[in-house]
Amino acid sequence: MLAFLGLITIIASLVLMLSKKLTPTATLVIVPTVTCLLAGQGASLGGYIVSGVQSVSSTTVMFIFAIIFFNLMMDAGAFDPIINAAIKFAGDDPVKITIATVILSIIGHLDGSGITTTIICCSAMLPIYKKMHMKLLNLILLC
Repeated sequence: MLAFLGLITIIASLVLMLSKKLTPTATLVIVPTVTCLLAGQGASLGGYIVSGVQSVSSTTVMFIFAIIFFNLMMDAGAFDPIINAAIKFAGDDPVKITIATVILSIIGHLDGSGITTTIICCSAMLPIYKKMHMKLLNLILLC
């Protein structure tokens, strides 16, 4: 029964988000709450909420810090030497630009955070991809 309710929760969440009946935030709050009530666990709902918030709060704070820190580092020009070297290597050749994108994302990912990799790589390479009329989807996929 519990597995069935989990499956129904996933399907309902997808249908509500893809049909744009609810925003993702509202869907991720309302659907599991209704499922919890249907499962007869309404009395434990508060404990589940507290447990969930505690389990993700440290990761959330880390992501917020990483975004702020690396945006400040980008604004200060800390990554400009790496970016300029990648641009100098790439020139006007789309193949070299994609190779430079991968190299830049490898260097950006040395700290292990995907958010910092995306911030560094996209902010550095986005103008180049637009100038060369390259698909922006390739930039995201390569990062």
